[in-house]
Amino acid sequence: MIEQSAPLLRLTEAQQYAEHILVRAARDSEENDRVSEAIRLYNLAGDYATVVACLATAIGNTVASSGPDEKARDIERTASEILHHYERTNRAVGKNRDAVVKLLKIREAMEAKANGKPEIALELLESTNLVPLGGDMVKITKRAEEFKELHESVQRNLQVYLSLTMDTLAGVHQKVKSMSVSGYDEADGMHLISSDNIPTCSSCI
Repeated sequence: MIEQSAPLLRLTEAQQYAEHILVRAARDSEENDRVSEAIRLYNLAGDYATVVACLATAIGNTVASSGPDEKARDIERTASEILHHYERTNRAVGKNRDAVVKLLKIREAMEAKANGKPEIALELLESTNLVPLGGDMVKITKRAEEFKELHESVQRNLQVYLSLTMDTLAGVHQKVKSMSVSGYDEADGMHLISSDNIPTCSSCI
């Protein structure tokens, strides 16, 4: 409908169309808390920096919530789709996009833990490079220094992913113990929860 009406409005230039129609509609959607709709409109307008900025804030909110509702899941699905496309086309590279990647992995880790897969959750958390899981003091110090440079949505979820990491380590430990009772060689899994892999969380704050 909007595309068909563009000639009538004499908006022949793509930039004018994006600015006068799409961006205004996106702002209206954003102000009325229709986040997924706003993100899609900004994307159509080619405002990729705003897309990832909105996504970082929105996913930060879903991670902080006690349990995602359908609206939150819709935002996360939208984020995954757009992120996949942006990574292929090398769009909106920077802190905002990096935050979206990390936050989506944290949400995936939360889901994995809830589904009884702590080892997968731990791998996802480790891939974010937010919490050092080794005893290397150089890495620990580096993570602590880098924390202040992280996107605000990642910073304010610090307690969420720290607690998740500790709970996940405990879950892996319990799972390995249970498997060892059933004849599983406990040594095969202990590398996941050795003292070297336990994060010194106080150093990350």
